[in-house]
Amino acid sequence: MVDVEPCPICGQRLPDPYALTLHVEEAHTDDSPFVVRDDEPATPSTASLPGYEEDMKEQQPQDETSMDANNQYALCPEEGCGEQLLLGDINEHLDLHEAEDVTFQEQNHQPTPSRSKAKDLSALHTAHSSSSPSRSSTKHKKIRSPSHTHSSHRRRVKRHSPAGKENNNRIGLGRKFLFWVANMSQGRPSKSLRNGSRLGASELGPYAYEDRMPAWLFKQLEDGPPMRQIKKLGRDGRYTVQEVVEGETSGVLPILSRLSALDPRVRTAYYCHPSVLQIGKAKNEGGFCGFRNLQMQVSYIQGAKAPGYEKFPGRTPGVLQLQDWIEKAWDQGICETSRAEIGQLLGTRKWIGTMEALALYHYMDIKVMARTFGDQHGRYAHQRLLDWVEDYFRSSAPHDLNKVVTTLKPPIYLQRPCHSMTIIGLERMRDGTRNLLVFDPLYCAPRIMQDMIDRGPQAIHVPNEKFMRLYRRHETKLYPYLDFEVLE
Repeated sequence: MVDVEPCPICGQRLPDPYALTLHVEEAHTDDSPFVVRDDEPATPSTASLPGYEEDMKEQQPQDETSMDANNQYALCPEEGCGEQLLLGDINEHLDLHEAEDVTFQEQNHQPTPSRSKAKDLSALHTAHSSSSPSRSSTKHKKIRSPSHTHSSHRRRVKRHSPAGKENNNRIGLGRKFLFWVANMSQGRPSKSLRNGSRLGASELGPYAYEDRMPAWLFKQLEDGPPMRQIKKLGRDGRYTVQEVVEGETSGVLPILSRLSALDPRVRTAYYCHPSVLQIGKAKNEGGFCGFRNLQMQVSYIQGAKAPGYEKFPGRTPGVLQLQDWIEKAWDQGICETSRAEIGQLLGTRKWIGTMEALALYHYMDIKVMARTFGDQHGRYAHQRLLDWVEDYFRSSAPHDLNKVVTTLKPPIYLQRPCHSMTIIGLERMRDGTRNLLVFDPLYCAPRIMQDMIDRGPQAIHVPNEKFMRLYRRHETKLYPYLDFEVLE
């Protein structure tokens, strides 16, 4: 008889493996085929959405050769970034670096897509390069990659779209939380373990096989981000001393909500609890997006004094501390198959995903719920995700008629193929499209953010589309992904 583990999401104990699998499907899987629902509305025609079809065409690979080329990693040429990226990600990544540098003089600037000449991809395939161009030398330069699709933590899937057409160029999660639950409930290891091997670069990133990160990086993480105290003249005329931690910015959400309110294209916007910090990567550290997202989740727990806040006294826990807690969770049998798939985590640059974040929450005895979204019932995965996020925020303010609503809801941990982010809100535009609002840990707050915070939201009088580009993820940018996972 198989020893059935309790549900890893809610802890409920079930009598047998079949009951556990069914419980996860019915209670924790948003698009489960085992749950009877009312008929959902038909998918709205995307032909009516401005630029939708054109954007989709731009994101499609041209042939099988280009798809093979998309497996290559390249070092971001932006000075101080250090991120290893798939070639298909670089153009958008550089666009967002540009948004980090927005200035007050660009308040009314409406950016236009860069149309620079194609650049030889081989020049960027520099995984072991010791130097990178300066910030000024990379400004406005884009790399024409074979494909605009993203592809790590991924697998290519030939699957039929909701409209009945085959999509060979959309990508899905290569390591799904739901598959792990199903395998464990039936007493068998995951596919990677049955094959006698650990997960590789497609799931764990370009440093999947390293035993230890470079010594300089380990010391940088061990020391923690630089911290300084500065004097500020408050709006009440009094001086205050503020503690500034490099890479961490508080007070961002009121600025973003003000910019949403001023944007005439926005019909409605929702934001999460304003206590969450925006946390970006340190200089040259490379990945750690999953850990930076966990830090942002913890910052909400600390700031809002949410359940479990006493587990996180003092400053935001560092990457090495989070790695240690996840390994201690494995020691206690929590999501322990991850250890066999990943190997040693502490002191490495291996990527983590939903299962490791879930392990940390369970280790801290903090209740969370995992959900998955895929193509289902005539709607794409990204549409189902946006539907759920909109309902998540709207449910906390059902009668609020304001254009912009700041709720007390926690931020959401989002895992998509290749990357994870923290969802802080959603915008519904007047043309019917939607933007996810996110803190992306690959980027720090723009350089002018602290000045805007010091002046206060009411000092902002015009919208700034370029500034908001760092935080908006339009639905056309989410289309290429077959799967999403969230923790709420």
